[in-house]
Amino acid sequence: MSTDPERPIRALFWRAGGTALLLPAGAVVEVIAFVPPRPDAAAPGWTLGWIDWRGRAMPAVTLVPAASAADASQSRRLLICVGPGGGHDGGPFALDAAEQPRLVSVAAADLQPADPPAADATPGFLEAVRYRGEEALVPDLDALERALGEFHYR
Repeated sequence: MSTDPERPIRALFWRAGGTALLLPAGAVVEVIAFVPPRPDAAAPGWTLGWIDWRGRAMPAVTLVPAASAADASQSRRLLICVGPGGGHDGGPFALDAAEQPRLVSVAAADLQPADPPAADATPGFLEAVRYRGEEALVPDLDALERALGEFHYR
């Protein structure tokens, strides 16, 4: 997650159902309270629909579909993200988070490889890691952007 293994990076750590996720903080533009997305029947199952953020429509997606469907907690959030390619159409997208993410400092020594999860219909994860004793997945934002682009999001 960092080009200099000796230098810690800032990351966001959160849970979606029983799955922990770890994402470099630089990929997150803003964390907002959850707003119910407008459904899109033509979208794949890992999308929640559309939200409006700062006057712009953007897709809201989930990395753990089963957890998102069941979660209605007050602490649920959306992470406004831009991936390495600058966005599926040059703009951001929202990731569903079942709870308020924690800002953490991650050093190379804090991470060990973990077994990847079983494959599912979500675009993917870069890697599975053990972070301070907890298994976590690192989302592949580049793959997510490509998948969003394939569905011609506006």
